[in-house]
Parts: sequence; structure tokens; C-alpha cells
Amino acid sequence: MRASTALGADGPANIHHAVLAAGDRRLRDCGVLVAMNGLLLPGWQAVKTNSVALDSFRAYPAGSVGRVLGERLMVVNTVRPAPLAGAFQRRLASADDLPEVGVVYLHGGCGDAPLRVWQGTQCRGLVIAAFGAGTMPGPMAETAREMAAEGRVIVVSSRVGEVTVQPETMSLQGGAGLLASGFLNPAKSAILLSLALADGLSAPDIKLLLDRIRGGANGLG
Repeated sequence: MRASTALGADGPANIHHAVLAAGDRRLRDCGVLVAMNGLLLPGWQAVKTNSVALDSFRAYPAGSVGRVLGERLMVVNTVRPAPLAGAFQRRLASADDLPEVGVVYLHGGCGDAPLRVWQGTQCRGLVIAAFGAGTMPGPMAETAREMAAEGRVIVVSSRVGEVTVQPETMSLQGGAGLLASGFLNPAKSAILLSLALADGLSAPDIKLLLDRIRGGANGLG
């Protein structure tokens, strides 16, 4: 978070803590971790919450798995690999471009204009950063249903920092191709959707992936 030329640069300590974690047998099979500001965070849950603060990076929704005190690494939470660990290994190793996925952020008085921009394009997937727990204006909901009926996959996330969008909380319910992001913010939802579309997965398949992530978070993994 601070450049090496700044007072109190945090890079060297973060690297030191990462080396401690990498050499700890208790963390051998836990998957990717992020070492930041004395905390160990599950990589798949890492989110940035502040533009400049040293403690910007947090783990949501389950929290950190450990912390570093001096030279001692304390593991304080259950450590499991990410629910989708290895799912897109071949795709990530490929040099092929991923399909474009649009991200639409709602704002007061926007109507359905932000979604209409994507109609008529080749975009196969959209993420809607909706209000609260996945709500949106009626006109936008209708437009989203139309676009899903045309074959696009639409994932509904939220503009808030700590996202929780369940199928029963969002405005778009009961339609094929209309999926709740669970705990994934818009950026993470877009990455997952693009990878899934690149692998040729259908809307029901992508729903299963989101369910696996939701289940992994509930298990504090």
C-alpha cells in the first residue's frame, strides 16, 4: 500500500509474512493466501476496502485465517482451498482472450438506460451492480429479463461493499439466465462469468458454480 520510498513502507513486512506462511506446514493444502498488514487472508475472499489505508485488504465474508505476531504465525480459523480451486486451470493457462462481460452500476433515476447500451452487442454476459441485496427499478428488471431470454447470462450483484445477493432477495426471480452473485462483488462476478462463458458453460452450470462458492463461504473455508 506504500511505495518503497515512503515512510513506513509495508512491502518488506508483507513479503516476510508471506514467506513465513509459505513455509508453515499447517497451511500446506489451504490454497492461495494473501499476506497483508499482519493478516493472512484466503485469496478467493480478499477484497480491498480502502484506497490508501494499510489495513485496506480484508477477507469477506469469512474473515482472516491467521495473523503474524513478530516471528510467530497464528492460525485462528479453519483453512480450506477455494471452492473452485483448479476449475479453470486450463483456461487460465491459455493465451486466448476471454469473452467480454459488461458491468452495469445502478444510480438514482437511471431507468433501464444502462442496460439498453448493451442490447445489440455481442456481449454474452452482464453483471448488474444493483441496489442493496439485488433490487433494481422495474423498467431495468424487465429489460434484464428480455436480455436473458435472448440468451445472455445476467448475474446480479450489489453496489455495497459487503455483498449479499440471494435468489430470494433480488428483483429478478424465477427466470433462466438470471443469477444471484451470493457474496461476490461485481468485479469478482464478472471474472467468474467470463471464465465460465469461455468454457462454454450454460446458465444452470454457472448457477452451480455460484452455489459452490456460497457453500464454501458458509463453511468458513
